[in-house]
Amino acid sequence: IDEVSMVRADLLDAIDDSLRLNTGRAGVPFGGKTLVLVGDMHQLPPVIAGPEEKRLFEESYESPYFFSANTLRELPLVTVTLTRSFRQADAHFALAAETTAAVARLVRRLDGMPLAIELAAARTRSMTPEDIASRLGERFRLLKGSGSAGDERHKTLLSTIEWSYDLLTDNERNVFICAGVFAESFALDPVETVCRGACVNRSEVISLLTSLVDKPLIGV
Repeated sequence: IDEVSMVRADLLDAIDDSLRLNTGRAGVPFGGKTLVLVGDMHQLPPVIAGPEEKRLFEESYESPYFFSANTLRELPLVTVTLTRSFRQADAHFALAAETTAAVARLVRRLDGMPLAIELAAARTRSMTPEDIASRLGERFRLLKGSGSAGDERHKTLLSTIEWSYDLLTDNERNVFICAGVFAESFALDPVETVCRGACVNRSEVISLLTSLVDKPLIGV
């Protein structure tokens, strides 16, 4: 969560409630998920709309800031102070009008996947956005990281998908493979029909598709 100073304490508690509910881990703060809160803790104050809301806040919280959230009483807040900053290598970089369309097309073709976009951005040292976008038919060979640091599955787009695929159940894999026959978007009825040949009950397809969206291996 960026610009964390603007996040109200009640919003952080609402995030906690939602994650506990949707992960099925009601007794664990944030459903066991790790939250990274970024920014100066006092840079910009949270917005409190009027005296009545301020009064209600004062009844429930020590302050409107995120660090007064009730859930943080159950969870140690680890703080890390940055001592170095890293900027765009090219101080004069700006997205030119003629490359905007190519960058937008690139992001759409990569389904907005952060890792894929990061790997594509690394290629801009030697390729233009237009060149990268035109070669996305070879995306698994094109989008590779470099160096030895970091988790192996984060070094290439293919290894990330393979790692995610290995975590699927047999039925999820069957539905994922069946959905792969559609070049673009697909409706529910056709994919249910295709899945019959993979021994997946029609009644299970929607829940399995939902699971694949949550992974996320299928975009909506």
